[in-house]
Amino acid sequence: MIPIKFKGSEKETVHELYHKLLDVSNQKDKKGYITHIKSINAWCLNNICINGHSFTFPEIIKADYDTLCEIAQKYGKGMPEMSDQDKKFMIEYLYNQRFSVIRKEFSDKLEMKVCPYCNRNFVNSASNRTICDLDHFLTKKYPVMAVSFYNLVPVCHSCNHVKSTEKISYSPHNKKYNTDDLLTERPLSPQQSWGE
Repeated sequence: MIPIKFKGSEKETVHELYHKLLDVSNQKDKKGYITHIKSINAWCLNNICINGHSFTFPEIIKADYDTLCEIAQKYGKGMPEMSDQDKKFMIEYLYNQRFSVIRKEFSDKLEMKVCPYCNRNFVNSASNRTICDLDHFLTKKYPVMAVSFYNLVPVCHSCNHVKSTEKISYSPHNKKYNTDDLLTERPLSPQQSWGE
């Protein structure tokens, strides 16, 4: 598996992409948009608390991989229930529509040309289009993490289809390991051949 690295300053890149994602200036219904964001933020503050810290929605969007895992671990099989209206806004509007506006830029800001899962298929951009899918490493059962940058992994369509909602043990955003740590060498016994 190939680890994901950002080009340039990771913190600045995430901050810049965050502002583009939640930009209210080009919204047709600014009041409705702001109402949804405030509602989701209030839900986060009331429901996501780790070590005495209540998280805001912006903090969840920009949270690093370890923080997202800590939140997912605390809430186990699912988050406290969010209103259907806010879930729909998160998935259908923020992820499907708004994130699609910054998707190419997000992919371009990463130092990767091939799928980090299979290391075979290209995931870089061509012209004004990106040729990757975005895998939610932590599934959409955590709707508030649907647009968290460290939960999104640019992958090839084949890997995204095969993985689907299955869990895998390592995220390319996980900085605790490097590729060499994930590879283990097992010497062949005299009875084995290379193909076994």
